[in-house]
Amino acid sequence: MLRQNKTNKAVRYILDNLRFEDKQELIAKYGKRKYKKKAFADIKKFNFDIGIDEITHRPFIMGGCNTADKNNPDIGIVWLLSTNLVYNNGFSLLKIIKKEFEIIDKKYFITCNQIYEKNFTAKKWLEKLGYKFVTTKECQKGFEYFYRINKLKGLS
Repeated sequence: MLRQNKTNKAVRYILDNLRFEDKQELIAKYGKRKYKKKAFADIKKFNFDIGIDEITHRPFIMGGCNTADKNNPDIGIVWLLSTNLVYNNGFSLLKIIKKEFEIIDKKYFITCNQIYEKNFTAKKWLEKLGYKFVTTKECQKGFEYFYRINKLKGLS
């Protein structure tokens, strides 16, 4: 996998070619008519890298971890969106993501977000990274909350 800083063109390419489960998640979150436009508006605010497939040279994955807000600097909101090319890069990508989380763990005590309950592939990855899942009344319908507490930064 190659990395590059995000470009609008690469972000739009990924949004136009999302994995089925990621597409369903964005539709559930934003609605069917404008999910790409709303997702683009939300994620363009953040600085992140795009993963480029070494064979096709197409962007296939984007994500990051952003501070929840200035009042909660120890809480990071993690997110990841991908195309079907993620399946061609699975093993090497998991190694890269684990290294990224070593960096994230130095900054955040808790990392979390909401995930569409039918995004089974993403949930498997999150479980491998030590995330727990709960449903709360604060979650949007069809979504569940996932979180991981970094024992290295906080109290054990």
